[in-house]
Amino acid sequence: MSLPELREPVLVAVFAGALVLRHLAQLWLTRSKIPGTRSGWATTTLLFVCYVGAMGVALARVASGAVAMWSLVAGGAIWAAAVAFRMWALAHLAEQFSSLIEVRPEHRLVDTGPYSIVRHPLHLAFGLEVGAFAMIAFSAWAAAPGALVWAVIIARNRVEEAALRAHFGRVYDEYAARVPSMDVVRGIVRRMRRGARPRHEDRA
Repeated sequence: MSLPELREPVLVAVFAGALVLRHLAQLWLTRSKIPGTRSGWATTTLLFVCYVGAMGVALARVASGAVAMWSLVAGGAIWAAAVAFRMWALAHLAEQFSSLIEVRPEHRLVDTGPYSIVRHPLHLAFGLEVGAFAMIAFSAWAAAPGALVWAVIIARNRVEEAALRAHFGRVYDEYAARVPSMDVVRGIVRRMRRGARPRHEDRA
């Protein structure tokens, strides 16, 4: 094979390998599970389908050689940043992570790390990942799942926050009042104003 002929298989292998490492890292960071009351099956399924759909289109486009280098580099950079942000959040959430909306009897309010900047760092990272796939593919077939993901995330945030408010009460209201939902810029500004130590660090 010549170098141009090798390009697509190598890119697909790198892309697929990065995706596998991303999921393995998530499994490792959240390996200890604490059972709780679960809900949100519909939104979880929709998010999963959108992720797989956008990822599949991106992989197919890369494999066919139909992807421009600029979109691959830009989309890859966004995806890598989103995954890094996700892993940072998972490192703080640890065993409390769940793909579903799950509140456990000994659930702790995590407000350190990215949770001191935005209330839903995992959802933000997930949306950016799917958006990155759409940019890599540069196709409406990947953009459609990307748009749907954000609509589902907004609805999911409301349901998840209702469950957390029911569990934590006023403590969660105070947390929500000082930390924005997914506005990173506003969250960083507020975090800097609060200083280096979050108020509820002993619970996170």
